[in-house]
Amino acid sequence: MAKLLQVLVILILVPACAASLPAYQEPAVPTLDEAGFTSAPSQGGFLEALRDGGATNIVLSQGMHDGRVAAAVMADHLEYVYLFLDGVYLDRVEVLHDPGQSPVHPTLKIVNAGALSAVMLLAEEFEIKGRASGLLAFFDEKGVRRTTTLPLAGFSIKHGGIIDPYIGGTDLETGILFSARNEEGRTWSKVYVLSLEDKKLGLDDMTPQQACFCASYMSWRQGKDGRTLFGMVVE
Repeated sequence: MAKLLQVLVILILVPACAASLPAYQEPAVPTLDEAGFTSAPSQGGFLEALRDGGATNIVLSQGMHDGRVAAAVMADHLEYVYLFLDGVYLDRVEVLHDPGQSPVHPTLKIVNAGALSAVMLLAEEFEIKGRASGLLAFFDEKGVRRTTTLPLAGFSIKHGGIIDPYIGGTDLETGILFSARNEEGRTWSKVYVLSLEDKKLGLDDMTPQQACFCASYMSWRQGKDGRTLFGMVVE
């Protein structure tokens, strides 16, 4: 009886899924020579260069690395994710993809990963060999240490698309949550937990009801744009 009451309480507390799609800018290829940014300007200067170059859907994610502010910047059709530490350019991560299929509508998240930090990239039209993909790059104060391609085709097929991704949590060792909406704006029927143990990635899943402990997930599930929810939209 007690278990039944607990289930009923969870079902009451979990908000109804709201079909919602973000108000993205129409993707444009920026007039920016990325080859000339092997030593990018400051974080502020780089964002200004992106705006001046007509970049669309610019996103900025920030987190802490060893007491310092780490940041990652990405926009539609860029070939790299750019990393900064305390506002100073650190390094960049090449976004490998199929020819003519550069990612749009990017979502970024910087998280802790033991002695390293990591940035996770999810985006639309991000495919490798015709299969939906994501990117996870590990870095420290000296630059990028290693990168991992995230195979997402199974998730995209199962759930009907990867739109407006949700990436919750701040530490890979304890696990971060990720989910998304399908092409109709409905949230996935599962929430996935990506974790890091002994430098190996692990994957688990849970129901939306089990994820209701996370306030940001509940807000996103009710229709709030994931980029706005985590303050990553750059005007």
